Amino acid sequence: MTNPIDPLDDPESTPPKRIESSDQWAVFDLESAPLPEETLRSQMPAFKAAANLKDPAKIEADIEEKKARYISQAALSPLSGRVIAVGIRHSHKEQVLIHGEDEADVLRKTCRVLNDCIGERIRCVGFNIHGFDLPFLRFRAMVHGVKTPLWTTYNGRSFWSSHFRDLLPELVMGRDFAGYNLNAVCKAMGLPGKTGDGAFFYEQYKADKQKALDYLENDLKATEALGKRMGVIE
Repeated sequence: MTNPIDPLDDPESTPPKRIESSDQWAVFDLESAPLPEETLRSQMPAFKAAANLKDPAKIEADIEEKKARYISQAALSPLSGRVIAVGIRHSHKEQVLIHGEDEADVLRKTCRVLNDCIGERIRCVGFNIHGFDLPFLRFRAMVHGVKTPLWTTYNGRSFWSSHFRDLLPELVMGRDFAGYNLNAVCKAMGLPGKTGDGAFFYEQYKADKQKALDYLENDLKATEALGKRMGVIE
């Protein structure tokens, strides 16, 4: 297992040999966690029971079920979730796994790496990063005042930088994304897939941090293998 954060903290790191930018890529993946439960309960919408319910006990049960669902799905939205870990697997540099309960620190380090990649014209590759990872990262970065100046361009409306390559839309080419998750696509192509479910990442992280980071590293390897199969990276 590679050291998760030392490459970002070590001021004595030897500058890497210069590589032509067109040859470089960085695969990345984000794992999220819910905001603290007390925060979630304070910002939770005022849920109402189904209109057809009349029994007070059933009304209360229906509302409690909606509250529980909101909390269980909180990690899927940057409004109710936070960044707990980001993996970045480079073609010409050491892999880094950035993680921790201090979201601001995780974001500062992650944005530094991705900003540097864009500045060096390195392709930043992921699966569904336009749909999830990038919007989530950018919103949470704004929450903490972390700058992402190179991530978007504006031409009448905002677009993600062309240095971000999302494998999902390139794979389906305008078709419906339904069913095209990373594990299903890898399995269909005869590639090693995922080793778990990201929905349970934070629970695993709290119980066994190394096992959770192993899962994240495997996701990076699966995305790399798919990117190579698609010809997006070499």
